Amino acid sequence: MHVMLINPPYPIVESLTMPLGLLYLAARLEQAGYEAHIEDLQLCRSPLTRLEEALHRYKPAVVGITSFSINLPIASKILQKVKRLFPGTITVWGGPHVSFDDREILHRYPWVDVVVRGEGEETFVEVVERVRQGKNLGGVLGITWRGKGGNIQADPPRPFREDLDRLPRPAWHLLRLSQYRAFGDGASLMTSRGCPHRCVFCVGRKMIGAKGRFRKPEAVVDEMEALARLGFRRIRIEDDLFTFRKERALQICREIDRRGLIIRWRAYSRVDTIDAELLEWMKRTGCERLLFGAESGSPEILKKIRKGITPEQTCQAVKMTRDVGIGVLASFVLGLPGETPQTLRQTLDFAESLRVPYS
Repeated sequence: MHVMLINPPYPIVESLTMPLGLLYLAARLEQAGYEAHIEDLQLCRSPLTRLEEALHRYKPAVVGITSFSINLPIASKILQKVKRLFPGTITVWGGPHVSFDDREILHRYPWVDVVVRGEGEETFVEVVERVRQGKNLGGVLGITWRGKGGNIQADPPRPFREDLDRLPRPAWHLLRLSQYRAFGDGASLMTSRGCPHRCVFCVGRKMIGAKGRFRKPEAVVDEMEALARLGFRRIRIEDDLFTFRKERALQICREIDRRGLIIRWRAYSRVDTIDAELLEWMKRTGCERLLFGAESGSPEILKKIRKGITPEQTCQAVKMTRDVGIGVLASFVLGLPGETPQTLRQTLDFAESLRVPYS
């Protein structure tokens, strides 16, 4: 039984990244005995033409797609085309936007059969198994779905997976890896899931949980070595917060160092989770850039969004990171609750004062 997973294109792209979530989904599908295919439509000039060719080639029983808010319209158009060409194919949509707008998505887009909410590996495999058996989807944890009479039903949420090391390794063999190597942005890797912080603008805590779930440092570095053997010399750690726990981040760095692995890597961090010792180890083992969520230059806005940091902390962290020789990218959000022309000016002036690239 064929299952197709689709990574839709984006209207704007900051950098090319592997569809890591789909790679894990595909690996779990293969582990469960299904034939999985990934179509990364961000890598072609005519996404809908390529989609049609792939659909006729594989005739999948289930098509799954992921998206954010920014590419929601094109993801919808893709699923609509799937239904038009193959009406019997079950269409499944996942990702942060649809996870929190599940009922409205199904109401608005009649060509969507199922929304997978939150973490998707076990949920999606169970949906595919029900389709294979010709059974009703009722009772599959973590989905909102359309019953035969058109009634929209939301099943209870699925608990977060605790043991991440039991997930199979991402299905890299389903991608044309030469295309990702050619862009030079590196391979994507996950070392943990979870974020304990309560920033009001972010769905991360609800998508992946407030409790940290961590892979073993040895398993993380095993995967880094495997990616290096595939020709990748740069790795993007996609954790929402790589520096969630200092000691664990140090263990990964020490394991890289112990093996003598020469690789460059990047990660996401918070300005209140790093110190000189950790930065030194990160630099020593190939960290070339950290992204800090500075969010705003206004102390009042930072309080309103429950960020839990101050501009002074951001300045200090940026200086420490630059001093040790690691690059910094600062990230800001414009139009946060309570934003005014004055707070916008504060943020722009603050971003310039950091003397690092910012977005």
